[in-house]
Amino acid sequence: MKRPPTIATRRGTGAAVASAFLWAGAVGVDAAESTWAYPGADGRLLYHAQPNGDRLPDFSAVGYEFGQTAIPDVPTAVTVNPANGDDGFAIQLAINQVAALPIGPNGYRGAVQLGPGEFQINSFVTINTSGIVLRGSGQDPNNGGTVIRGTGTQSRDLIQIEGSGSASKVSGSEKAVLDKYVPVGATSLRVADASSFQVGDRVNVFRPSTQEWIEALGMDQIPPRPDGNPITQWAAGNFDRTHDRVVTRVEGDRVFLNAPLTQSLDAEFGGGTVYKYNWTGRISHVGVENLRGVSDYDTNDPEDEDHARSLIFMNRLEHGFVRDVTAEHFWYSLVETDTRAKNITVEDSTNLDPISRVTGGRRYAFQNNSQLSLFRDLYSENGRHDFIQNSPNTGPNVFVDGVAENALNDTGPHQRWSVGGLYDNISVDGDQINLRNRGYFGTGHGWAGGNMIIWNSTADSYIVQNPPTAQNWLIGSVGTIETDNRFGPQPPGIVDQHGAAVDTRSLYYAQVADRDRFADASFREYHLGDYDVFFADGAGAADPRDDVPVDADWQLEADAFATLLSRGTAGFDDLSDAVVPFTFDFTVDAGEHIAAATLTLALRGTSGDNGSGLLALERTADVASLAGLSYTQPVTGSGTSVVVVQLLGSALADLRDGQLNGLVGPDLAVDWARLDLVATPGVFGDFDGSGQLDAGDVDELFAAFGQPGSPGDALNLAVDGVVDAADLAEWLRVVAGTDFGDLDVDGDTDLLDAMTLQQNYTGALAAGVGGKSWADGDQDGDGDVDLRDVALLRAAYTGDTAALDAVLVPEASVGVFTLVWPWLTGRAWRHGRQI
Repeated sequence: MKRPPTIATRRGTGAAVASAFLWAGAVGVDAAESTWAYPGADGRLLYHAQPNGDRLPDFSAVGYEFGQTAIPDVPTAVTVNPANGDDGFAIQLAINQVAALPIGPNGYRGAVQLGPGEFQINSFVTINTSGIVLRGSGQDPNNGGTVIRGTGTQSRDLIQIEGSGSASKVSGSEKAVLDKYVPVGATSLRVADASSFQVGDRVNVFRPSTQEWIEALGMDQIPPRPDGNPITQWAAGNFDRTHDRVVTRVEGDRVFLNAPLTQSLDAEFGGGTVYKYNWTGRISHVGVENLRGVSDYDTNDPEDEDHARSLIFMNRLEHGFVRDVTAEHFWYSLVETDTRAKNITVEDSTNLDPISRVTGGRRYAFQNNSQLSLFRDLYSENGRHDFIQNSPNTGPNVFVDGVAENALNDTGPHQRWSVGGLYDNISVDGDQINLRNRGYFGTGHGWAGGNMIIWNSTADSYIVQNPPTAQNWLIGSVGTIETDNRFGPQPPGIVDQHGAAVDTRSLYYAQVADRDRFADASFREYHLGDYDVFFADGAGAADPRDDVPVDADWQLEADAFATLLSRGTAGFDDLSDAVVPFTFDFTVDAGEHIAAATLTLALRGTSGDNGSGLLALERTADVASLAGLSYTQPVTGSGTSVVVVQLLGSALADLRDGQLNGLVGPDLAVDWARLDLVATPGVFGDFDGSGQLDAGDVDELFAAFGQPGSPGDALNLAVDGVVDAADLAEWLRVVAGTDFGDLDVDGDTDLLDAMTLQQNYTGALAAGVGGKSWADGDQDGDGDVDLRDVALLRAAYTGDTAALDAVLVPEASVGVFTLVWPWLTGRAWRHGRQI
């Protein structure tokens, strides 16, 4: 267990440490924010969770290159101009020429540049090689743009982008997931043998669709269609889901992933496995941009379907894109991504005037069946399902900032269990956005999706229902909420702040901002407990995760604390009236520090409400009550209360040894705890970028004295709203492990420090001399080395706490000088001790 810094005690820092973490719950959230994702004290989003740990996933890794690299402007390799007749052959020849070029360091071979004018394609063109962009000269045919016209009566996709094959499991790599329950939104899990996984491995996290799960959803009992047409009940094995991920870290038996799970792994329903895969035939870095696609049709038949189906089809592709594209008259879609595509970005695109019958299987303007894909800044008119996710679809996926005019049917997941989609600032004029059980629709669609979110959107109305084993959210949106029980009563979805937008305009862009604010960061999460809503496994359980780790020294401190309260200590899921200690152990790599941290706890009262509930982190001397930390929602003896503790300021320095010790109680039980960390390169408290803690960091603090400091400001270590002497005290005592008087920041107040101060002393009153730094002896940031600095050095040496408070009061008097100056000049020093 961590011990306090080496200066005898952390004098005067107890209050600062207690305020350096903030406790938040739904009742503490601004009424204009969502209770499920809302800005914390430092501006980063905090996440409320369900009692089983499910929470809103982080969608920031969606899109091209996981959203971390801008789509490039690829140099032209071949130029094609339109000719009379069918231009499909010429375009295909140019694509094949570029396919024969070497791939550059950015993943591209080059672009096929289509000149201005109209290109007729009687059939279709295919891209089946990585690193190719098909680019037009603009979307406006009247202003030098490029039009690709699908001619003839063949129904087909005009631009077909597809690799080959499928994922091949690496032999012997599949490992069972050990956790009883891995919640929605999790980015790490425990496996039977993590030693075979390495950073950068491509893995599939497999979740089986067992008969027990299908029965829990009621999808083996879909009611018959009134018209007598057949339906298909769901069958085990037909709805297995694989989360396609990259390993970012391995610690012990825990494997960390680059994006969250959007469906839980539940041992009750078959658990899950993780395995490495290869896929030699999947292509990457292919795009279509800056053009207009038009389908010919029979102008005498407004329901004609003997013409081009879609402008663009994408499958067996990763890191692809469509941007600045307009489509007209296609009977199905502008773009369709299929189930073996991932990390696709579709942006700044428009689907106009589809020509078809208005019935099932038509007018799906922007259809996404892939995962980790981003659809943004889109417009659609006269569509049936404008922004749609079809089955099977495994998120996370995002539709953000889209408009559907004259919608002829609903937007949302369409059939048979899509998971992890976000509809963010989507406007549907004329119809609904739905997250629901579709029952006998089609041939038995059933539950269209789970773990889906509608955020700050507008529609005529919504049907939002919670499927068993999952949930759906409607947050900050405008439009009527409808109840539809045609397939029997359905559990209502989670509705939050309905009727007006929440202040966080876009969940997706807020999550991207949280990711981008930390350069070269590693985002990690750790879990204690087993997410089973206070089910005590017992000593004979196969994985008794109720017996969570507790550092030996911390256990002794917790035992002593419990004795003072006439209580004992207990593990998780123990509903006795006890104190519950726990320890998170994690690795902080050399050359990095923890820049942000959040602790989430699932609690239940064991004797009424939370009046005597306490929380301590690292030191029982700094224990605080729930009420004192602004959490006022009762923690009752039934149900589960999920609360969030945000670590701020110098409290983050406590994490540098790779451990967080916590304690709650008495009168509280704990089901699970989750620790989210952001690790960044550098040294915590290294404000001048020197790579070490030194006098230069203090000078950076001095330069900011008197300036407002938000809880997220690195310099505001005391989390008190202003950068001042309290932050200096935190930096010295908590971060650097020293105290006032240590001018060379070597851990001792000794002869060298005294000699330095004496040499730089600027006079008895030192009025306005200035120009001095911490290394010269200025310890209060006024630019002078004066009487107060002398008094501070003396007090630090003698351990005189009262004298150290001189830094917070006006300049010392000449009388003080007569007391401290003889002490400074008349003593011999050695290694911080008088002799």
